[in-house]
Amino acid sequence: MAKEENIGPAARAQRSTNMEKGLLSLLSDLKDRKSKVPNPPVRKRISPYLSHSDVPSASFTPLLPQRPQSGGAFEEPDFAEKYVFSTEGIPPLQQQTKHGTITITKDGLLQLHLPSISSNTFSITANSKQITVSDRTRQVWKGTVNELPWRWTRIYRYASRFVRICRARIPRLSVEMDCVRGRIMLNGEFEAYNSREGFLIKISPEEERARIFEITDEFEDLRWEGDVEGIPDKFKTTLESSVKLYKRCLTIFKGDGGKLESEWQETALCVPGVGWCSIRGNRYQFFFEDGVQMDINREGPGEIVYREASGQEKQKWFMGDFERLPRHVKAKIERIAVFRGVE
Repeated sequence: MAKEENIGPAARAQRSTNMEKGLLSLLSDLKDRKSKVPNPPVRKRISPYLSHSDVPSASFTPLLPQRPQSGGAFEEPDFAEKYVFSTEGIPPLQQQTKHGTITITKDGLLQLHLPSISSNTFSITANSKQITVSDRTRQVWKGTVNELPWRWTRIYRYASRFVRICRARIPRLSVEMDCVRGRIMLNGEFEAYNSREGFLIKISPEEERARIFEITDEFEDLRWEGDVEGIPDKFKTTLESSVKLYKRCLTIFKGDGGKLESEWQETALCVPGVGWCSIRGNRYQFFFEDGVQMDINREGPGEIVYREASGQEKQKWFMGDFERLPRHVKAKIERIAVFRGVE
């Protein structure tokens, strides 16, 4: 592709026009596809600012449990209770690991094809209680987790840990107040990031323990961890403001936020390696895995808001500004075309 400086004004203008038409076509396709989904489930979430780490990319290899003395099903009495999980709230996604592919469908079904561990394909229901094992041609086994043969327990443990990490990194609800972004994750943990102070605080669901990180160059450096009653004085103000925001999030989550509960619907699309797209009416939010966020509002003049990963730099443009858009903004607009093919 020729560099932009080497093309003439007419070609540059035509390229901007084509890009704008392509973007409008993409946004229409995304909205039309989501509007065809019957009775989409209500999702209590506001501006889910997802970073590149929100969908786990690492591989998970749980330890293989000891073989039981007798044959047949695995005999550890608390196995099902220990590794039970739920995919409720996790949007559809597909994750590639060094062992194979893990998929969560729209219905919450967890599918695992991990050739380095087993040649079979495993399907686990959203509540993790029913498991189906298949090979390329037929169903090999079907039953409950309590009946699961020992040789496949490693797959179940693998699935349980994957879902647990997803729930720790995907927000159920997110709000922003006065440069502080608060999120309740699917596992109930709350985190608040203060962009002015550069601190991220994570609070347990019971509000008994907290961890405080300093964010530098997109890395989290742990500065303090312990019971909230023993928090150092220099972090007390951060803790107090975070707890207030946490209670506000809980109020919204419990339905006391009025319209917020009914207005937001599940519209998240995920493309591994690219990021997420969330749609609300004529507003489109794109959260890229490198931390960049882009909001596009098709109402009025068609506002485009671009935020860097640090959250400190915010740029605003309009649909008619395509010819003047910086390269990095154009690159992101070209990148979101991949969402067109997501089901």
